[in-house]
Amino acid sequence: MPVTVPQKTELLTPIAQLVLLYHLQKEILNGFTTQQLTDKLNQTYRTMSRAIKNLEELDLCNLTGGKEKQIHFTARGKILWLKAQSFFQNPAERIVFTDELLEVEKVYISNINALAHYSMLNDETRRYYTIYKNGVKNLAIETNKYVRDNVIEIWVTILNYYQTKDM
Repeated sequence: MPVTVPQKTELLTPIAQLVLLYHLQKEILNGFTTQQLTDKLNQTYRTMSRAIKNLEELDLCNLTGGKEKQIHFTARGKILWLKAQSFFQNPAERIVFTDELLEVEKVYISNINALAHYSMLNDETRRYYTIYKNGVKNLAIETNKYVRDNVIEIWVTILNYYQTKDM
């Protein structure tokens, strides 16, 4: 029977990326156990365990403790952000276009429109939207893979909890 050697990952998985971004932007997660992260971020234990293993393999965190291991990131703030840069991946699976304006209850404002919302940057007339892959069927709009007035990024599901609807 051949022995399979697990390959070391080269990129952050979407959930590992979420854990890192949540740690940097929302709340410091040092000292949290896998179960606590599972509860906080509304994921399965297996998914969270894999995410933490991914972060550990990329030397972005260490696990300490006995049976209930705790996560500790290997750097703080900007240093951690810079250390992680080469491991990030784009959550957008594909991009489609539409001439329609979408209801913000069904999608998320993204790209330059989201940046304009949180900064002093001027907004654009072109609307940028994000929707998660499982919600595309519910849009019931005409889309096109060629340029139109508005852009819809279709993302792989990362986490509904982390999505903000305050825009």
